Amino acid sequence: MAEGGDVGPGAMGTGGDEDLEVFMPEDAEVVADLEGQASDSEEDMDLEELELEGALPVDDVLDCERDDARACLVACEASGSSGKDPEPPKPVYAVKWNPQDPSMAACGCGDDRVRLWKPYHSEGANSITLEGHEDTVIDVDFDATGKLLASGGMDGRVLVWSAITGELLCALEGPGEAVEFVSWHPAGRVLLAGSEDMTLWMWNVAVSGDEAAQGGCKAEGQCMQVFTGHQAGVTCGGFTPNGKLVVSASIDGTARVWNPRTGECQHTFAFEAKPSQEGAGGAAADEGESGNALVSLSFSHDSTMVMCGRVDGGAHVASLAASRVLFDLSEHKDSVESVAFHPSGQPFVATGSLDGSLVVWDANTAAPRVTCAHPGGVIRVQWGDGAFVYTCCLDGRVRRWDARSGQCDREWQGFVKPLLSMDVSPDGGSVVASSDDGTARVFSLAAA
Repeated sequence: MAEGGDVGPGAMGTGGDEDLEVFMPEDAEVVADLEGQASDSEEDMDLEELELEGALPVDDVLDCERDDARACLVACEASGSSGKDPEPPKPVYAVKWNPQDPSMAACGCGDDRVRLWKPYHSEGANSITLEGHEDTVIDVDFDATGKLLASGGMDGRVLVWSAITGELLCALEGPGEAVEFVSWHPAGRVLLAGSEDMTLWMWNVAVSGDEAAQGGCKAEGQCMQVFTGHQAGVTCGGFTPNGKLVVSASIDGTARVWNPRTGECQHTFAFEAKPSQEGAGGAAADEGESGNALVSLSFSHDSTMVMCGRVDGGAHVASLAASRVLFDLSEHKDSVESVAFHPSGQPFVATGSLDGSLVVWDANTAAPRVTCAHPGGVIRVQWGDGAFVYTCCLDGRVRRWDARSGQCDREWQGFVKPLLSMDVSPDGGSVVASSDDGTARVFSLAAA
């Protein structure tokens, strides 16, 4: 994935099918758009503006010197009746780029809604609000064609939408409690979801009609498998890149490998506990999770390995082919919230932790190559072009690190609350991140 150039209005939207243009009706919601307002990196923003019109108490506002965003979606604004202090805006929990259209992103929000967003759409409204959930939307994912969007929420529902029109195509019933993640098969319209009720569900989503026509498309979801065996909530999982296996990770401390055709559990990885450290797993302990709970997962590009991160600061790399643990990574002192194999198969893996560190490991020796310190917990790590690793942090900033030197060569600001999610665009031209402050922001990755 080559690093993109300027991703302004003229550059975005060229990577996808022309069919994927979002239908924007005249009454579509108009959201904040910073077109033409990208701030000079040397200009400080007015702190009063950063407080979202008084919605956030000054004490809760993070230190923010400027706003580097090329576009901003105010997804969840503060609310309150006249004469009363407004309630804080709801968080934006999940963001994801469309894999076929780098001008389109989706957001899952704490106000029970999904936003379909074209950040640089300059003629009229640039977002559609999708309503159908009855509780917080935890995760969103586009299918491989970029034409379908799935969302999962704390209401236990999984909804499938048209990414072209924003129309709700079908609701997939099954999970009895909150849905923790949704993930499409890499090559087909098969959808996987993991739930707090200890199960995973897999549906085949059949679509009929004209996908590009408003109201002309229908979908039906048929349950193909229910994977049972975990003894606590399923936190993360997905299909291997070749689509042949399903792997799930759980609060019960195990990762299970499933045959998607038969529903059989082919192997269970029960990783060795990390030696006790003072302060390890503090965040999880507050939530009642045990230190061996698994909270993050990633696959190698060739589908032969899986890596899992734990609440106690441990991480593990296992062979799916040999069904054995290859090595343990024990550098972190708090929950490993995000793990990532290098996407092109180079022998590097990255882990990000609530202890404020990004560690890049040599996958051949299981030794740390570089450790990159942050002023707050690291929520997500994602590889970009070459040796660059991106992180989003509880201090409200997105950073790019050189995995060879451990140096931070770029930093983007604009949020006034901790970050919750991040995704690098498929064309490598931009990054979208979301925050507790009720906004999502897009930053250009072009050279400053």
